Parts: sequence; structure tokens; C-alpha cells
Amino acid sequence: MASPIPRYSEALFEIAKSRNGLQAIDQDLMLLEAAFDLPEVRALIDSPNIERPQKLALLERVLQVEGRSPDQGTLKLLEVLLERGRLTLLPDIARSFHTKALEAEGRMEGRVETFEALEQEDLALLEQSLGKKVGAKVSLEQMTRPELCGGFVVYLQDRMFDASLKGRIEALGKKLKALPMREALGGTASGD
Repeated sequence: MASPIPRYSEALFEIAKSRNGLQAIDQDLMLLEAAFDLPEVRALIDSPNIERPQKLALLERVLQVEGRSPDQGTLKLLEVLLERGRLTLLPDIARSFHTKALEAEGRMEGRVETFEALEQEDLALLEQSLGKKVGAKVSLEQMTRPELCGGFVVYLQDRMFDASLKGRIEALGKKLKALPMREALGGTASGD
């Protein structure tokens, strides 16, 4: 059976787009996704002892933390998910919606992993270069991974660009393993 996440995400996206509410709903969903990561909130959401209206009120209060009113589309989604017992899908729906909202704005977000932190100018150049390659404005979050030994790895939605020294060494190792022994030794074998 297919996951219902894309259906919920697409339906909410179409509603948001028709009302010019992409940004508002995206902000709501990102806030809710972050709240779901908090053990206290998750315990209340998962509790069978708390009724649906109380759960909805809790989530509405979460959305009002930043001092703004939640979008009606977000509230309707919460009601539907609570009614159908699918509130646990919310973080995945939020991520799917966020990706759709970025695409609609011609943007992509990703992560770059490097041996050491990039200078701001280098990060901007990498974002521009990737933006030209994928046809979107790219924003990258930085993460350092000393085991890369040099270079970088970029994760951009479902794509990975590996320009790390570690990645190159591993690729070379695979090529060498695939060669017959005679070729690996340069055409000579013992006894020739």
C-alpha cells in the first residue's frame, strides 16, 4: 500500500498555493516538526489518555509561540490527521511540504560536509556552482567531518555529490578490485 504522506502533502500544497499561503503553512509545519522532536510534546501527542480536542489545543499553542496566528490550512490538516489517527505522519508531511515549497520558489536546501569549515566566500561559490548545475538557488548547511581527509560531500535533496578525498580513494579501490590480476600488475605475472 502506498504511503499517504505524499497525498496529504500535495493536497495541503495545492490549498496553500491557491491562497498564496505557502510560506505561512511552511513555517507552521517546520515549527510543528521541531515540536515533535521534543520528548515532552511527543509524550502528550502519543498519549491515549489525552483527547483529540486537547491535542489540537496543544498544537495550536505550539504554533502561537512565535506570536502569530496559525494558518487555517495547517489547522485543518491537524484536525484531519487527529480524526484519522495519523498525527504521527506530521513530521514527514512537513518535510515533504517543505521540499515542495522550496521547489515552487526555485530553491533547494542541502548539506555540505567538509574536512574543515569552508570560508563564507567558498561556501557562496559552491552554492552558486551547484545552483547552476541543478537550476535552482541553493542554500547549504555546513558540517565538518575530519574523516573525509579533504574535499567535500554535498547532499541536495535525493542527490549526493562526492568530491572528497576519501570518496576518491574508495572509488579507486573499487576500480582496482574490478581489474583482473594481470592488468592490476601492469600486464606481468610471475612466471611470464
